Amino acid sequence: MKGAVPVVFGFDESFAIPAGVCLTSLLENAFQTTTYEIHVISRDLKEQSRDKFVRMVDACKGNHRIVFHDPGQAYIDDPTTAHFTTAMYYRFLIPDLLSEYEKAIYSDVDVVFLGDISHLMDIDLGDNYLAAVTARYVVHLMEWSLKKSNIYHLRDRYFASGFLVLNLREMRKDRLVQNIDRLISGNRYEYPDNDALNVACANRVKYLHLKYCVPPFVRSFLELEANRHDEGRKKMLDESIESPVIIHYLGIHKPWRGHVSTSYEILWWEYYKKSVWYDAWYYFRNYLLEKARYRFRSARRKAKEKLTWR
Repeated sequence: MKGAVPVVFGFDESFAIPAGVCLTSLLENAFQTTTYEIHVISRDLKEQSRDKFVRMVDACKGNHRIVFHDPGQAYIDDPTTAHFTTAMYYRFLIPDLLSEYEKAIYSDVDVVFLGDISHLMDIDLGDNYLAAVTARYVVHLMEWSLKKSNIYHLRDRYFASGFLVLNLREMRKDRLVQNIDRLISGNRYEYPDNDALNVACANRVKYLHLKYCVPPFVRSFLELEANRHDEGRKKMLDESIESPVIIHYLGIHKPWRGHVSTSYEILWWEYYKKSVWYDAWYYFRNYLLEKARYRFRSARRKAKEKLTWR
């Protein structure tokens, strides 16, 4: 990939610390030959947080740069949930905001990068709207939501929208975002952004390896009946566990909220310590103390199990 690699993130001020850790990991793992052009879409990002992002990028080796975009009132009246704010729709602003690009990468910020991702810009998308990671490994967890959203027919093609390689040229040509907007306003989806994107992009998706969206609970996938008896799935799971590129902290249990039950969550704290957001008290309260509590609870549970079997 020649030239700067546009990587876009959309988040609220409440996610400034996770975003800082996310970008720290992105820049820490960039090849010397890679230049990232980081685009941040945020309505309420404080000046103090913005300064930290600029300072972080300026301190890194290379010619990385960061650009901030204010979405104004876009999507302010669209449906949200208890865990997903208006920021979930910001990815749909990318085709217009990055009008000079034909491709771009989008990522959620509840992730850590463990490798360089510039090579993904060289993927041949053809006339596909995007490349994304399939959700078939966890589709059993989505049965209810797919039925409620009336999109069960997409069960075997459903993809996760937290990491995307976008074909901006095709999206603009076919006015894809306008179609997505109509779908959101005309339906009551369980996950408005993700469901609408899956419906609009059906049959025009290139699927990425699972290693680009590895959740902390990935090892549990190996126990699922559908995965144990499919050699292709088993191989991809093994490769993702062995060499993950992106760890995605899916769900409500986030490491910065005290959830530290796996090595993947501990990894988040390693990047936190490297970030300009590092604060000793925050680290102690949300990581060291919670880890000690988790170990105590685990030890007590094992002791009870041992007594039960006697």
